[in-house]
Order: sequence, then structure tokens, then C-alpha cells
Amino acid sequence: MNISEHISNFIQEMKRRNYAKNTIDNYVSCLQIFFAKINKDHPKNINEYDIKYFLSNYSTVNTQRNYHGAIKKFYEICLNQKHKFKNIPYARTDKKLPIVLSVNEIQSMFSACVNIKHKVILALLYSCGLRVSELINLKWSDIDRHRKVINILQAKGNKDRQVMLPPTLIPLLEKYYKIYKAERKTHPSECGWDVSDKKNIK
Repeated sequence: MNISEHISNFIQEMKRRNYAKNTIDNYVSCLQIFFAKINKDHPKNINEYDIKYFLSNYSTVNTQRNYHGAIKKFYEICLNQKHKFKNIPYARTDKKLPIVLSVNEIQSMFSACVNIKHKVILALLYSCGLRVSELINLKWSDIDRHRKVINILQAKGNKDRQVMLPPTLIPLLEKYYKIYKAERKTHPSECGWDVSDKKNIK
């Protein structure tokens, strides 16, 4: 069995265990680079030293931990060799204080933003705490203005969650929808965002 077949088996097993697509894609990308760099005929022939040497090439802690997690998961579920990582601990993460913008800085950023689409993006990321991937996949039907919540479906780890929708964002979203709804393929009534009749808004 060659490396590509092992990776194919790994993908199938990850899908069976219901891992998120982004996680599978990320792990597979890491494994392809790992096996290409090590260049051995069978994963079982890769030893502890080989793995440590590969990981040492990445000075960025998060990158190294990402590869570490992918390789370890492969050996755990495909080759039943979790013990191979017994003496390969994860790189320690840096403990740095986050850079937090002040209220005035946030207000200045919003004031300087004149593009309505960009303003909506900033508002949802900042006020609702959405991840970039969550924002990209967000649909109008996920925004419940009546209950003032946003339903985030199949977020990180395939988990659903809810976030609060600040009432102050609703007029901004209405303005954005009214400008860009002509570009949408679905009819406005399908998601309750017909701004001409606010009673219809779900």
C-alpha cells in the first residue's frame, strides 16, 4: 500500500467519525507535506527521530502544533501507533497578552469605513464575535431578528451555536439587504428579510 492509499483511508475514517471538512482538508494537507519531506516507502518506517526532525523545521509554534496534531491523528486512527508520539510532546504555546482596541479606536474604524458591505463585515465580526469562516458561510435565513440571535450552523468542529444579535445592528443589516438584495438568487420572502414590510421579518 502506497502513501496515497494510506491518506485515502485516513480521509474515509475521518469522514466516518464525522470530522468537519475543513479539519480533514487541513490534516490531509499537512500529511501530504510531511510524507513528501520524509520520503519513505511506508509510514511505519518513519521513526520518532524523523517526526521530531520534521517538526523542528517550523519555528512558528502554531504551525508546528498543527502538523503535530495531523500526523499524530493519522498514526492513531490508521496505524494504531499512538505510542509513536509518547516522547514527542506538543511545542509549548507562547503566552502573550492580546492586543485589544479601545472603544475610541473601534469607533474611529467604523467612522472611517464608508462601504456598507465592509461596515457590515466589521460589525458582525466585532459585535457578534463571528469567526471569518462563519461570516463567509452566513445566510440571511440564519439571522433571526425577532429573537435577536444569529444561528451559526456547522461551525468549528461541525458544532452549531448561537450568538446574540445587538439591536443596533438591525438597521445596518436592513440597509445592506436593501442595497444588495438584487444580487441574490433567492426571493426575499424566503428568509423573511423583505424590508418593505417589517412584520414579515422572522
